[in-house]
Amino acid sequence: MGKLGVGGLAAQIAALALLARAGTSTPLLLAFLLSQGIAAAMIAMVLWRLLPRRFRVPFAWSYGYLFAFCFLVPMAGAIVCLGSLLIARLFP
Repeated sequence: MGKLGVGGLAAQIAALALLARAGTSTPLLLAFLLSQGIAAAMIAMVLWRLLPRRFRVPFAWSYGYLFAFCFLVPMAGAIVCLGSLLIARLFP
């Protein structure tokens, strides 16, 4: 789980670096979206594994929510999801 999380974080940083260089270039923007999608999928899988059992089902909805949040809100999405998981663990 650690390697997947570090890989997702690295992919997200690389995606943001691509976005900073994109300007008006369509190929770089598409590369950013692809990298962001890969990073969001990796981070969402790590976050899904950290969910309590009662929140894991159904898989498509719980994973889809995490993926969408991580994809649409770069960097901050994963931090907010991790914070909400911590609250869910501490106060069942």
